[in-house]
Amino acid sequence: MGPFFSLSGAGKWLGLVAAIWVQAICGNNYTFANYSDALKSLMSLTQLQLNNLSVAKDVGKAFGVVAGFASDCLPTSVLLIIGSVEGFIGYGAQWLVVSRRIHPLPYWQMCVFLCMGGNSTTWMNTAVLVTCMRNFPKNRGPVSGILKGYVGLSTAIFTDICTALFSSDPSTFLFILAVVPAIVCLTATFFLHEIPTPTSNPSELRQETLYFHVFNGIAIILAVYLLAFDITGNHGRVLSLAFAVGLLVLLATPLSVPLYSFISKPLSDSDIERPMKVSLKFGTPRPLWNAASQVLMAIGYIAMALALPGSLYIGSILVGICYGVRLTITVPVASELFGLKYYGLLYNILILNLPLGSFLFSGLLAGYLYDVQATVVDGGGNTCVGAQCYCLVFVIMALTCVVGLGLDVLLAVRTRNVYVRIHESKRAIAVSATDCSSAKY
Repeated sequence: MGPFFSLSGAGKWLGLVAAIWVQAICGNNYTFANYSDALKSLMSLTQLQLNNLSVAKDVGKAFGVVAGFASDCLPTSVLLIIGSVEGFIGYGAQWLVVSRRIHPLPYWQMCVFLCMGGNSTTWMNTAVLVTCMRNFPKNRGPVSGILKGYVGLSTAIFTDICTALFSSDPSTFLFILAVVPAIVCLTATFFLHEIPTPTSNPSELRQETLYFHVFNGIAIILAVYLLAFDITGNHGRVLSLAFAVGLLVLLATPLSVPLYSFISKPLSDSDIERPMKVSLKFGTPRPLWNAASQVLMAIGYIAMALALPGSLYIGSILVGICYGVRLTITVPVASELFGLKYYGLLYNILILNLPLGSFLFSGLLAGYLYDVQATVVDGGGNTCVGAQCYCLVFVIMALTCVVGLGLDVLLAVRTRNVYVRIHESKRAIAVSATDCSSAKY
């Protein structure tokens, strides 16, 4: 009997479900806008000062290198515990301020707590990605896509739950950010572990692919469900409660895969013969997809700069999709080029671009240009309304995407031989499966 019929086989799928839940609460770094106005008002901040608070949050990711080093010597459970405790303290302190249970802290102290909150997710992400990539070494792309997809959905999950149950109250939102990730991570420590997996044969690889299709389908349904709630306007109390219950059911649905994998048997080689031939037809270098995303992202920024009716929504959708593509593609590319031995450290080195980009484009560029256009308001702070506030910022971001396009194309050309070898290796597996199937008949 293959590993899919064994406890270890079901165990790694249960670990993937736990990883999905962790990623579904790891998007707290992207929710700053949900409570930033409250911080700006309470602390009488300018937009530049507020943006620098956001930068402090992203700077926390720069210390993710520590999590990368730790992933090579500490078990997954310890990484998750560290992340949950750090997030509880970081977001808990912000909750105390926004809920006015304590007086606003000095600016530098708020920067420290925001940095802690930002760094907490690096421990969670490192634990999840390193473990799952090693548990599914032959399906790094699908694993990365599923996990990063749930990170993208996590902001909507937090926001919609808070909107449905607590009327978007900023203090309640911060309380959720402090408590829920801690509970989920502590729960995941019991299920998410690195499970040594023997070399998979073609039938088992095909079985994995089918299960990943199920996970992708669930994620798409969840995304549509969240979108439907967002675009249908205000909801009554009963409908909001029903939405929350439905959301929890959808988040629990991935549990069906480990249950099914425990009682199912692997596909036979004859079952996989035709699909394997089709799925290995192309061997496009992954960085080329990043290059394509740069084109669409530039179009998205230009759309937002034009400030035409509806262009903000169109631009935001394009930029969001492309950002998700880049996150999904970059993770397996790093493992394919450098291997999995020091993957935790490598991953956290890669995401150093986030605090650097946040500092340059948000902290300096966007904050400065916003303050130039803004007017001072009574009681401190400033405000700006209209397309002129961020128009130049969007244009500069579009030009940056053009530069990124050139770099991605260059990387695709330089790594072409690597992906040719990967493609040939997969083709050899497919041919082997076909020969074995033919020999049986």
